[in-house]
Amino acid sequence: MNKIIHINLGGYALTIDEDAYEYLQAYLERIRRRFSESEGRDEIIRDVETRLGELITQNIGTNSIVMLLHVESAIEVMGKPEDFGGEGEDSFEHGSSRKSNIGSIRTGKKLFRDEDQAVVSGLCAGLTAYFGLVDPVWMRIIFVLLTFISAGFWIPVYLLLWVIVPPVRTMGDRLEMKGQEVNIDNLAKEFEKGYERIAQQVKGSGITRRGPLSSTLSGCLGILGKLVVGFLILISILLVLTLGSSWVAMVLAFFTAKSFLLYISPLSSAWTYFGVISVFIVIGIPVIAISLWIARKVFRFSSPKWLSTGLSALWILSFISMISVAVGVVQQVNTKADVMKSINLGEMTSDTLLIKIDQAISSEEGGTSINGVGPDGWFKLSADGERVVIRDLVRVRIHRSKSNQFECIQTSKGYGSNSAEARTRAGLVSDVARIEGNSLFVSKEITMDKASKWFGSNVDLNIYVPQGKYIVFDESTAGFSDAEVEYYDDDNHHNYISNSAGNVFKMTGKGLLCTDCPAFGESDYQSDRNYEEFIFEGKFEVELIKSENSDFSLVIEGDREALETIRSGDKLTLSAKEGIRPGTKVTIHTPELSYLLADDTGLITIRGFEEYEAFLSVKGQSRIKAYMDVRDELEVLVSGQGKVELYGEGGRLSATLSDNAALDANGWRANVIEVAASGNSTGRVYGKERAIIKTESTSTIKLEGPAKREGQQ
Repeated sequence: MNKIIHINLGGYALTIDEDAYEYLQAYLERIRRRFSESEGRDEIIRDVETRLGELITQNIGTNSIVMLLHVESAIEVMGKPEDFGGEGEDSFEHGSSRKSNIGSIRTGKKLFRDEDQAVVSGLCAGLTAYFGLVDPVWMRIIFVLLTFISAGFWIPVYLLLWVIVPPVRTMGDRLEMKGQEVNIDNLAKEFEKGYERIAQQVKGSGITRRGPLSSTLSGCLGILGKLVVGFLILISILLVLTLGSSWVAMVLAFFTAKSFLLYISPLSSAWTYFGVISVFIVIGIPVIAISLWIARKVFRFSSPKWLSTGLSALWILSFISMISVAVGVVQQVNTKADVMKSINLGEMTSDTLLIKIDQAISSEEGGTSINGVGPDGWFKLSADGERVVIRDLVRVRIHRSKSNQFECIQTSKGYGSNSAEARTRAGLVSDVARIEGNSLFVSKEITMDKASKWFGSNVDLNIYVPQGKYIVFDESTAGFSDAEVEYYDDDNHHNYISNSAGNVFKMTGKGLLCTDCPAFGESDYQSDRNYEEFIFEGKFEVELIKSENSDFSLVIEGDREALETIRSGDKLTLSAKEGIRPGTKVTIHTPELSYLLADDTGLITIRGFEEYEAFLSVKGQSRIKAYMDVRDELEVLVSGQGKVELYGEGGRLSATLSDNAALDANGWRANVIEVAASGNSTGRVYGKERAIIKTESTSTIKLEGPAKREGQQ
């Protein structure tokens, strides 16, 4: 029967039987004698007791009483004083090696703050030891760079790590920070030899105890492990920075736009700031939570329980507050109303209306602007501080007038909690246009009384143009002016108002038509509409060239009026009228060519195309010279004295020749050839693998290349 004793071992409260207690006390006494002359004896004993308490607590599991077996197991890990006492430096090495092979558990590195080398908190010094670096100055440089890159977001991250990362308090903590086992041998080394000498001894020990191959493999594995850990750390940091970017942007936007925030919020100043702070917290706390999770996984430490509980409670309260503020905002602007004002254009004496930017308000000096400087700011307070000026809220819309007069109607849009309030706010918006002679001056800005605030108000300026009359936009107004697509003439060729400043638009029966824009076939014409199927009819020449920038362009040289065009989907048809002048040539740049029909035309040259499949058809006295590659199959149909020359390569060439047709494809290297010829047709082809050729007695096809001829009629 043994007595039961309650003890405090290194901060661990244990219930231990008498035999185990005496064994443990004798062990600690031997350690005291061993380090009796060491200046750090008390700290060594304290660290040993803490480590023993931790090991014994792990060993007993669900048992409530510490037995002799549990103490012996813990001492096996820690090592005994006689294993290394007084035998010189080798005794430390061999004693440690023996004990590390008997139940020793390597705990791995843990992150601490090294306050002995601290400049601020010791965090960078602790990270330096954790990653095995030599000088903490590099880690400090990294932190400074991250602070600038993240626009200051790294500062709260640093402060957060300062709070949750514990400092080194004992020699055991210092050993764990370096990834070394906490046993008596290492504790003695830490006190008696110093960190630098221990690092050199451990490195030397690895060399002396291992062979060259083992040392090389160990070094490679160590480098690989550090690379993997470093990569994970980098990914983690990038993740935190990415998640925090929105938070940083919101903070910067808040300070940048703080002076106009109250003028666009329908709530009071207190509720507005309360809502903004709630949004910051709702976004910021998940970033902090992810940072803590990464820290626990990578750096192996746990944050205080009060921190996670407090952050969770704060996030819930902030989320509820944010929703409450959002509901309040929606209730203030849930109804929309339009107020229309007619602008009298009776002073006009011309059939052309000029739309110009109004510089009267835009050039006003003074005031405070946001998102820009001076008059270029999106939001601006007037110099006297009594008016709010907001840019880019005006749109000009062009319509066909049902009368013979120009008309202009300003439609101001307002929002409020009810229809009456919304109409009132829409009516407070200033006029954005004024007429002087034949010029309508339009402002990009809307101006309101400061006290009325801005509740999403904006303006549509609707201009109605009579049929047969004209309208011109200057460089500034063209950018915010346009018409619905159905209000453009079909022949307008994508010459929209927004990209045709200074051009004259005419209102036709089909809609707006740019009268002086490059027309289809002129040298400056370009279109975002592409064609890949072409039909050419009549006596004119064509050059088809693959477009390098995927844009379509067409230039007609010569008798442009004698060419008629039909555009349908991705098919373009050009037909020559009777009496077209000789020498008329069409040059087309297009990104793709899948189909071409030439009906009694002049020379058609094809250059640079690489297609999967293609079809060429030639009738009459047309002639095609094609430089192109076709990966799968090129199908050629030639009749009526037409001629085709091919240069390039492809998978299969299928050709049908009739009525004095000619095919010269010796320069087009195909894997497989299939040719059928009749009616005095001639041809020459090149095959790599096999050829199937069928001819009538009056036709001749010559086969070049290594292909085997499989058919003949």
